[in-house]
Amino acid sequence: MCPRVSCSSLLDLLLFLLDLLLTLFDLLLSILDLLLTLFGLLLSLFDLLLTLLDLLLTLFDLLLSLFDLLLTLLDLLLTLFDLLLSLLGLHLSLLGLLLSLHSQLLSLFDLLLSLHSLLLSLFDLLLSLL
Repeated sequence: MCPRVSCSSLLDLLLFLLDLLLTLFDLLLSILDLLLTLFGLLLSLFDLLLTLLDLLLTLFDLLLSLFDLLLTLLDLLLTLFDLLLSLLGLHLSLLGLLLSLHSQLLSLFDLLLSLHSLLLSLFDLLLSLL
């Protein structure tokens, strides 16, 4: 039948080649599994980067809200300062009015003293005529 090679060696060679083919196929499957694992790791890393970016955007939004709150507080303080200046202006106006009233009262008192002096002089004149 087989002139130079025996049938059992040919069968062994065929089994060896089949085993080698299965080993190569197993190696190919292992490489494909490794590539899929690497791809999964890359997707996880990308997801982590997106999560970090979302966290940074949230932090930036929080800082903007804090800055807005500080501006509102500054506006409130400026309004309070404006109110205090208005109250001080009102106080100074009332003080000026009181000083003016005081001056008018002093003038009236001076006029009354002059009238009193005139009446005394008139009374002296009447007494001297009698």
